[in-house]
Amino acid sequence: MAPHTLPGSLLTLLLPLAEAYATVMDVRNWLFNHSLLPSYRPPMLTVGIGNLAVGGTGKTPHAEFIAAYYASTGHSTAILSRGYGRRTKGFRYVTPDSTADEVGDEPLQMFRRFGGKVCVAVGEKRAPALQRLQHERQPEAVVLDDIMQHRYVSPHTTILLTDYARRYTTDYVLPAGRLRERRRGARRADIIIVTKCPQDLSDAERTEIVRQLKPTDTQHVFFTAMRYSPLPRHIRQAVLLTGIAHPQPLERHLKAQGIDISRHLNFPDHHRFTDSDLRRIAGAAQQTSHLITTAKDFSRLMQAHLPEEVTQKITVQDINVKVLFGEEEKFKALLPL
Repeated sequence: MAPHTLPGSLLTLLLPLAEAYATVMDVRNWLFNHSLLPSYRPPMLTVGIGNLAVGGTGKTPHAEFIAAYYASTGHSTAILSRGYGRRTKGFRYVTPDSTADEVGDEPLQMFRRFGGKVCVAVGEKRAPALQRLQHERQPEAVVLDDIMQHRYVSPHTTILLTDYARRYTTDYVLPAGRLRERRRGARRADIIIVTKCPQDLSDAERTEIVRQLKPTDTQHVFFTAMRYSPLPRHIRQAVLLTGIAHPQPLERHLKAQGIDISRHLNFPDHHRFTDSDLRRIAGAAQQTSHLITTAKDFSRLMQAHLPEEVTQKITVQDINVKVLFGEEEKFKALLPL
């Protein structure tokens, strides 16, 4: 439930708890701001991507977009993630033999996206992980995924993402809302990106959103939309299978392409498929010729040992990022080189 739809009585009950949590985060941020807690500045170029809210702002496609840019400029590039949802601890490189349980579904997705041409690693302790990357692989540029509250590392550029439909300007701190810290935490970002925008976002709405965000004089605001790769034209009817935070835009896109979604198997974000889930998926597959899923979900499905007659029906919908208002080059020009 989005924070602004919480009943007033429940919001009133949760706000004191949110204030207590926010105060703890205030103290933590104060310690970093005054160098009483250490923050490591890596020797290689680093771009950190994060958000104030929990889940679902599109960090992975934006990390891929930036990593692809650095790789295209000839920089040896790496992506470092904490590997959310994995069952392992410590530093690991993602390899062709890695599983989602070992490294997390999103790092595995990113590794497959680049075909191994971009180094992808996971490590919950980012500063030691960066030092190991520097020692062993010497990347010239590193994209840090989900870095906003991990202040033990100080990237050269920090990018804050906020969902167009759930912007932090109308949200509250946990548990009254979805924010991990107060809204003013946005001031630490060099760039703010409003993600998952409509493709036809108007100039007037753009101006109003920027007014609401109240960026500082040194901050830059951009707007992006999800760009879906074309699917085979013969797919006219399919079952949709997702385990992502907000699958509704994807479902709307597929329907707008004339694909009849006869059924949507909608699992929670990062969901680990059980035997019962797999039987449900196999049953749905019997009723269709096509199962459409995301690259992130495919990373987990491939270790779930689905029957071959089911996997043969799977089509992966790739999701990329489009910078709106013709500002892609302007955005890239702000990335450190």
